[in-house]
Formats: sequence, structure tokens, C-alpha cells
Amino acid sequence: MENPAKFMRQNKGRDMNDKTMKALANDILAKCQEQELSYTEMRTLIIMLSGRLESAQTALRDLPISVVGITPF
Repeated sequence: MENPAKFMRQNKGRDMNDKTMKALANDILAKCQEQELSYTEMRTLIIMLSGRLESAQTALRDLPISVVGITPF
């Protein structure tokens, strides 16, 4: 994700039942299955992603938007 602030502006108020969100979730699950991840591993992945999101949200609150970035694992 190049610019988390831009992403947040573009997706503000997005409905989780949106077709795009469902398609993205299905793509993620398919990738997990391709990698032969167990349900426990998938849960761990989601928890890790949730932590990354929390960090990005904190960074957005604490820093000027132009400075915030998300670094890859």
C-alpha cells in the first residue's frame, strides 16, 4: 500500500458486504489454501494483519499524513 492516508480517504465508509470486499476476502482465502495453511495459521495471519492495521492507524493519528507509510514484513 503506497499511501495509507489515500487508501483511508478512498475507502471511507465502505460496506463490508460490498462485492469488492467479498472478492478480496475470497482471494485471500484462496491464496491461503494454495499455500496449504491450516485454519490456525490463517487465524494467525489475520491477527498479524490486524496488528499491522492498528500500527498504521496509530501512525496516521500521530504523524502528518505525508510522512506515514506501511513497511512490508
